[in-house]
Amino acid sequence: MNRHVRVYLTVFVAILVLVCTRVFARTLEITQVDLFSLKGWKSTQVTVDGLRLGMSLKEANAGLSAYGLNLYDQGDQKACLVTSRFCYASREPTHDGTIIGVELGPRSEIVAIVLEIPENPATLPATLAARFKGMTRRFFFHYSDALRLKLLGPPDRVKKSPTTDAMQGQIYYYDRLGLIVGTSRSLMRGMKAPTPPELSDIEFVMPKPVPQKKPGHE
Repeated sequence: MNRHVRVYLTVFVAILVLVCTRVFARTLEITQVDLFSLKGWKSTQVTVDGLRLGMSLKEANAGLSAYGLNLYDQGDQKACLVTSRFCYASREPTHDGTIIGVELGPRSEIVAIVLEIPENPATLPATLAARFKGMTRRFFFHYSDALRLKLLGPPDRVKKSPTTDAMQGQIYYYDRLGLIVGTSRSLMRGMKAPTPPELSDIEFVMPKPVPQKKPGHE
């Protein structure tokens, strides 16, 4: 190979690696980028109105203030404290339709960010879901299992939640991404078949290594 060609090729590869590294090292704010159209992201890169995994309670409150939001304890609707375990972001202590929740760890750090899906996201124009873009917006507003597989691929684990007389839940764990997708469908008496699954929530958690399958094992 010509020496000059080798030099140009080496430089090109170096630039490509640098660009890819910067792309996947950057923060991905879910209201500003079409997250589910991207490949190779992990939950630790994702922010939700500035909230990110590992953030302290103090940092979270400071970041949310730019959006006019505060964290409130889910149990007593008072300010989220270091003793709280699950809090939600809202403008008022009485939940105003915002769909962001956070789970706090033993040091009051964020260990999970939960996006709960209202029955009709379109009725909440000022809240989170209405600000999503592209395939992320489609995932929330027009969910289907086929779309989930297209955007995220097969899950690492699947779990059925307890079935009631009228509802069945299915939870898909994407450990390598740090993403949990919850769905539900109706099983009303007299129905010939369950309704198509609907998205109930997604949760960003810390990614987990996925065990490699041994050769010859499915």
